[in-house]
Amino acid sequence: MRGSVLRYLGVSGLVATLLFLALGGASESPAAAACIPPKDGPRICVRVSHAPDAPSVSTAATPRYVSLASSVSNEGGNAVNHAALEIGPVDVALGTGFSFVELPTASAGSCSYSAAARTISCDLGQLRSGATVDVGLTLRTPTAEGVHGVTVTTSFDEGPSDQNPNPGKTDTVEVTELVDVTADLGTEATFVPAHTGIELTVAQEGHRDSFVLPPQDFDTTARLEFTSTAELPFACPAKQVCRVGTPWLTATVPGTFDPFAEVDFFWPASQVSSKQTVKNFVLFYVPSAGAPLEIVSARCNAGFDVVPCLKDIALPKSGALKGTLSATLVTDHNGHMR
Repeated sequence: MRGSVLRYLGVSGLVATLLFLALGGASESPAAAACIPPKDGPRICVRVSHAPDAPSVSTAATPRYVSLASSVSNEGGNAVNHAALEIGPVDVALGTGFSFVELPTASAGSCSYSAAARTISCDLGQLRSGATVDVGLTLRTPTAEGVHGVTVTTSFDEGPSDQNPNPGKTDTVEVTELVDVTADLGTEATFVPAHTGIELTVAQEGHRDSFVLPPQDFDTTARLEFTSTAELPFACPAKQVCRVGTPWLTATVPGTFDPFAEVDFFWPASQVSSKQTVKNFVLFYVPSAGAPLEIVSARCNAGFDVVPCLKDIALPKSGALKGTLSATLVTDHNGHMR
């Protein structure tokens, strides 16, 4: 999990403490960090966070996203003026660095983009005592894995009013948020903007499973990965046919889904019991570690009257996929599945 690098540039000796959290809820806000008082100058606190932790790389066919949340708070007794926030480097087109689709939303002021400087600039205006301005930005992740930085720079004047031709001291706080972008085939993670559908796919030792989330009315984060039975023990229930040597497929997607999500499973022939049939197939489900094991056996009908339910169960008896097993789970929530 990567953090923020702080550099203070200015004349009043301002120091800020920064903390970021990988948020997993259906909405996000800047991390609750303390602001260390400077020896002199205004008490201005800058906070930066991103979600999710370790997002996946983007491709042209499968963009992945990270949410960047920034805030500037005036915790001093006097107003500061000409407050501004600059974010960069960011591009418009998908590439080896971060890129954006829309300008950020700011709780005060307005934002614009400079292609030449590769920066987004937000004019926040006067920041009165006790005021906070939040700036939220959704970025597409780079196409290259590794640790990538996004720099957030806040500047402000100490003059008594916005109309004063002599603004006084100008202070600048620069924060570089480090994001660890991964290309691990066994894990996929992304921020999911509202009204944006997403498909996550993971592969490991013959498995190739996916989680398809149709557009929802809320922002969320989504992570799909394999979890071993060493981490989450499993004993085959009596009278059930179980796949052997198979890990849990773990989806972590906060929220209740409407439209429903679909989880596609594929088991190689080496993990399918000779006693397995389409008729006796069930899916084993644990909503969270330590919760009771649930057995999903309901078959989906046209109206999806029972959810979660199973559909498209296939156990080929011939051809290249002979002995393999595949099925789709229709669900309105996430968890551990096998």
